Formats: sequence, structure tokens, C-alpha cells
Amino acid sequence: MDMLLYLVEYMTRVMTLNNKPTLYIVGDSTLSKFNDQSYYYPRYGYGTQFENYLYMRSKVINKDGLLYTFHCGEPIEYLKKALSWEDENGQPMKYMALGGMVGRSLQDRDKFLDLCYHLIKNSKNPNIKVHTFGMTDYKLLQKYPITSADSTSWILCGAVGSIMLPEGTLKVSEVGKYDMDFYSHK
Repeated sequence: MDMLLYLVEYMTRVMTLNNKPTLYIVGDSTLSKFNDQSYYYPRYGYGTQFENYLYMRSKVINKDGLLYTFHCGEPIEYLKKALSWEDENGQPMKYMALGGMVGRSLQDRDKFLDLCYHLIKNSKNPNIKVHTFGMTDYKLLQKYPITSADSTSWILCGAVGSIMLPEGTLKVSEVGKYDMDFYSHK
């Protein structure tokens, strides 16, 4: 399906929900452009997320509920573009997200966040609130001014009979086993 048609169909569906959603995620690879129709997995479309954000912003009532997402590995020019963007009233973006960190090493995530926060701090939008997708590492949450974060780490810990604490992981049961086949939601 053509990207624009997909986006229009998605926005039409969102608008039929009587404005109940308050947060829309923009930047998912399912919203990327690609021409190979035989490849059914979503693909990452560098640079398409910001254009999708602007398009969807023109269609929603709660414009602050729209969340632009910049991914690890994406060319940094797109983050710079988002941080310098202003709306029709000259206001910068209030919220954004950083993603694409799942499965990356602590060192890679730290390097990515360091680069992003360096650009944010030195941009014309240094107070933007940032959500991280798939990143709840305590050391990094303490190191950077992340507003909110999510990941499935807590459920994976629970699946193997452990709980997460700021001090580390505490094993509370011998029921689980450390085996990827044990996880029920791969």
C-alpha cells in the first residue's frame, strides 16, 4: 500500500475513536516507505518519521499528544531537524521519544543517549521532554534527564522468578529458568 494512503487510512481510523487517544506514536517502522511488496516485515525508513509526524500533526486535535520518535542508527540530521522545528505559533516540540535501543549494548545505548542529549542541550529546544522506548537501564536513567521510559525488562525478570530493584535483580523463585524459550511473549 502506498505510504500516504496507509497514513490517511490510519488517521481516519484514529479520528473515529471520538478523540479518546491522547498519545499517538510516530516513528514506528510500520510507517516507513518501501517498494518491495514481497517483504512483509516492517522496514525502517530513515527520515520518513518526521514527515509523518508533521502530516499527522495537521490532522489531530491534541497536537501535543503526538510523539515524534528518533531511532538509534538514524542519521542525526533528523534529530537536529526535529529539535529546531517550531509550530505555526513559533513554539517548539514539547515531547519526543528516543527508540531503537532494544538489543543494543549498554555502551551503544549510552553513546546514543549521550549524542542525543548533547544535541538537545545545545539546541534551541533544550527543555524538550523525552520518553525512551525499550530502555529502562537504571544507570542510564540516572545519567540522563529522561522524562519517562518503558521496556519489557520487568516482565522478562518476572518470567524467570526475579524482581527488578534499583540495586539489581533479585531472584525470588527457582521456578523460572534462564532460557529464551521460557519467555511466553517473544
